[in-house]
Amino acid sequence: MWRDQVLRSPKLYLGHEWNADGLHSLVLEIIRLAADPHTANDCTTVATTLWHNGSLLVEDDGRGLPVEIVRPWDDATLSGPALELVLTVIFERHPDRHYHEQYGFLNYMGVMLNTVAARLEIDTYTERQWYRVVCAQGAVLQPLDLIEAPQPCGTRIAFWPDPLVFGTARFDAQRLREGIGQLAQTYPQVNFRLHDENEATIAS
Repeated sequence: MWRDQVLRSPKLYLGHEWNADGLHSLVLEIIRLAADPHTANDCTTVATTLWHNGSLLVEDDGRGLPVEIVRPWDDATLSGPALELVLTVIFERHPDRHYHEQYGFLNYMGVMLNTVAARLEIDTYTERQWYRVVCAQGAVLQPLDLIEAPQPCGTRIAFWPDPLVFGTARFDAQRLREGIGQLAQTYPQVNFRLHDENEATIAS
């Protein structure tokens, strides 16, 4: 249900069509949400990597995304891990800090990211353990499960854009660099980094 609605009305949620503008705006909004202190992620670094295969990785050193079993509403029959819910169900368009503490920083952008992903892998450290969920095209492919990972904090979001949605649109390093530069001015307390494997350069 949500996938069809998001695909039909991207301007309602993002302000852009599903083209190069929409692709970059979506990713920059994910980066912004990770850095914004109001989303209770409490990170000091957000690093973005562009891979040779056209996918993108966003990593932060924040508190991780919640994974406990929750219900969106008191009388809801729907329940599940908080991370899976924010990737598949839109139930809050105007989140406050309490929402972010319970569901993490993605809010309804999680559904949008999942909807337009050929593949989406999210690893997150919370409750002293690493978890992974794998999604694509609005659905959960591999439910939340424990994994092994080296560092003791943060979230890793690996995103492969769906060519059935974006056509030939691809990530543009310069466009991301400019957008991340603007975020660095807005959130000076956060260290932003961009690494492009195609250029082998780092910008901040």
